[in-house]
Amino acid sequence: WFNKITQDAFKPTEVDFRVWPLDMDINIHMNNARYLSMMDLGRIHHMGKAGMLKQVFKNKWMPVVAKIDIRYIRPIGPFQKYTLKTEITNFDEKYFHMKQTFICKGHEVAVAHLKGLFLDKHGKKMTSEEILSYLPKTK
Repeated sequence: WFNKITQDAFKPTEVDFRVWPLDMDINIHMNNARYLSMMDLGRIHHMGKAGMLKQVFKNKWMPVVAKIDIRYIRPIGPFQKYTLKTEITNFDEKYFHMKQTFICKGHEVAVAHLKGLFLDKHGKKMTSEEILSYLPKTK
C-alpha cells in the first residue's frame, strides 16, 4: 500500500474483509461502529494505491473526515466476506467527496457518502488543489 502506485486516485479501489466475532454486536452481525473503522482502512488503502499515503507520512498531513452519512441496507453476518469499495466522487476548494460501499454476495449492504479534508503539520486546512498537486502521475 505504501510505495507501489497502482492506480489513479479517481478510480475506485476495493479491499476484502471478513466479519470476525469481535466485529459483531449483540444482534450477531457487524456492529455499526465497525463499519466506520473499516471505512478508515478503506480510505488508507485508497490513498496507498494512489500514491498519496507516502506524501501523508512524509509531510505529516492529517486526513480528516468532516461528515459521514451512512445508510445500512442489510446486515453482514458472522464470518461473512465482504468487499469495501472506496472512490472519490468529487472535490471542491476545501473538501474531497467520497463514496464507500460495502458489498456482500454481490449486493450493496451499506453505502456511505463523506467529505474530508487534509490538515498540514501545523493543523492548517489545505486546499484540494494543493493535495492534488502532490499526486504522482499514473499511466
